[in-house]
Amino acid sequence: MDHKIYQGLLSLLSSHGHIKSYYPNDIIVSKGDITDQTAFLLDGLVKVTMGKEQNALLLYHITDFDLGVISFMNIYEDTPIQTTVIAIKQTKLLWVSNQILLDLSTNNQELKHILITSYHNNNQHLLHKINEILTLSVEDRLFEYLITKSSLFNTKKLELTRFEIASDLNISKEAVSRALKQLDDQNRISRNSRIIIIESF
Repeated sequence: MDHKIYQGLLSLLSSHGHIKSYYPNDIIVSKGDITDQTAFLLDGLVKVTMGKEQNALLLYHITDFDLGVISFMNIYEDTPIQTTVIAIKQTKLLWVSNQILLDLSTNNQELKHILITSYHNNNQHLLHKINEILTLSVEDRLFEYLITKSSLFNTKKLELTRFEIASDLNISKEAVSRALKQLDDQNRISRNSRIIIIESF
């Protein structure tokens, strides 16, 4: 969808919803919560995980330069949310009730399209994550993770802790250490204290 059309939809929806701001590491919703709303990302960056706290697996990110719809796959009925959404940067969301979205989408093809697309994107992200876990080695999963972080923050120098990486990939800190050493030995990354520098793509 054209970004101008998306911005037009946000303008339409702004009179039907409310805006809420979040700081880095704020939990926006947790697994098991029940909400009858959908969120539209106005500004910032969030990550979507499956699980809780230290056992969470990073599924994907949603950014403000994407068509940032945070759909919980429950627009037709109130069912518990299966993922956790956490702010990475300072983030601003527009929350709109699912009933209003259903009513508006009846006569608005662009809105209907973006809601359907958000469901499709969720499924594609989940399939990609499953395929990644099944087919990639730990070091390749880690490298893909670092490439994604590099793209999101527009830098090849990443300040990440072993704990953060282990939590996002749902592996042990020892496995992170081994994978980092392998990537370093392969000259795909270099390390300087807590800084990880991506050397090749």
